[in-house]
Amino acid sequence: MDNEDGNSSTQVGQLVTKLYSTYSHALIHILGFDEIECLIFFYLFCMKVYKMDPTHSRYKIYKAINKILASSHFPSKPQHVSEKKVYESLDRLTDMGYVKKREIKNPSELKKSKKQRAGRPPTRLYEAKSISTIMEKVRNDFREKEAKIMEILNFLNEIEEAVGTK
Repeated sequence: MDNEDGNSSTQVGQLVTKLYSTYSHALIHILGFDEIECLIFFYLFCMKVYKMDPTHSRYKIYKAINKILASSHFPSKPQHVSEKKVYESLDRLTDMGYVKKREIKNPSELKKSKKQRAGRPPTRLYEAKSISTIMEKVRNDFREKEAKIMEILNFLNEIEEAVGTK
């Protein structure tokens, strides 16, 4: 890794740390993310927006998350996150609609640096969805939740009125 790339990685790590410390609580409580999902989401977002490098393999994300954890000052952070946990979190973020997954049918279609040529090629790549897409998804999810809870409350209100205990 050259010095410029190292500095850029450090800047991304610092931004991920700042986003995590500022916004993870809301993502955990409102959207149901866990701590690792927050880290992964913020990492993918930062890489997409600031490094113009949107897609990453599961293994690259695993290595980056652990590097960020090792070099930052997260309160009550895990010291190390397993590959399995990162992979499960990526699957969950994909299922929840916040991350796109692209299956790689032909590994030769990937552009590789000399460093990336060694080892097993990735079978899938991940990317944070656009924020406008995520905003629309969240709006729709909240509308559905509101409609469901209002249906329940209206039913309970009808029971209350019928019994006359209002």
